[in-house]
Amino acid sequence: MKRFLTEVRDALFKADYDALAQYCAVPLVVYSAAGVVAIKDREEIKLLADKYHQLLSAFPITHGECRIVQRDPTVNQRLRVTARWDEVGADNTPLTSSLVRYFLYEKAPNTWLIEMLEYLEMAVSVEDAERIIH
Repeated sequence: MKRFLTEVRDALFKADYDALAQYCAVPLVVYSAAGVVAIKDREEIKLLADKYHQLLSAFPITHGECRIVQRDPTVNQRLRVTARWDEVGADNTPLTSSLVRYFLYEKAPNTWLIEMLEYLEMAVSVEDAERIIH
């Protein structure tokens, strides 16, 4: 699971929005302190991902570290995973951190789609998140 989440993160940070969109189901629901948004198509996923990427680009992030903090059992091809993301700079200085709950659907063996994201802690301010989703 960590490999899958890292692939998703890498697609975002490389601005490979076509690849990123392939990891997501549509509609994709994103829930955070800034509100709830239902993303209706892959073009909208790309648009929101680009806005988020632009905000994170303000930090000199060189790599991210993922820690799975909770993984529920898979039921009816659905899985809930909570991951802590620490984004760090060249000297391993922590720059941002987020806690994200992923609601995943296994569309084929070991092939997952993100159906919903819940940002429990965000790497950006609530105000910045509001600008992304509204």
